[in-house]
Amino acid sequence: MKRIYVVFAVTMALIFCCVPGGVAGKSEMKSVPGGWHKDKVTPDVKEALDFVLKQMNTSAKLDKIISVKKQVVAGMNYDIDFRLDNKEVWNVKVFRNLSGKYSMKDPATLETDKDSKRKKSKTGKALEKNKKKVKKEIRKEKRKLIINAVK
Repeated sequence: MKRIYVVFAVTMALIFCCVPGGVAGKSEMKSVPGGWHKDKVTPDVKEALDFVLKQMNTSAKLDKIISVKKQVVAGMNYDIDFRLDNKEVWNVKVFRNLSGKYSMKDPATLETDKDSKRKKSKTGKALEKNKKKVKKEIRKEKRKLIINAVK
């Protein structure tokens, strides 16, 4: 039994000390190993985006790289937001394997597509909230019926 308490105490101490924003304050870790972290625009990011732009069927040219996130895996994942000279803002996820070859699992998405997904999720939350409200009203009505039946 004592061993369980010791293991629990050590586990909690590690969680509070190592988790960013834990009880010990902000952790000095900038990112979690294997997790996504923001990064600067580097030559390898530009190379990844060049690969994407060659795949896209557009005459527009790159205007600006807005943001970059990287994830170290068996290679490197890049999550890049960029703007073209026609003012369209795009997001793409690109993988570079250990040999240096790039690939995309999904095509680049226009930012308006992301906005519509957010709207759908907000609508879904509203529907869920509505369902809970209706269920609550049904329970109230059932209680009234039971109370009236007992009288």
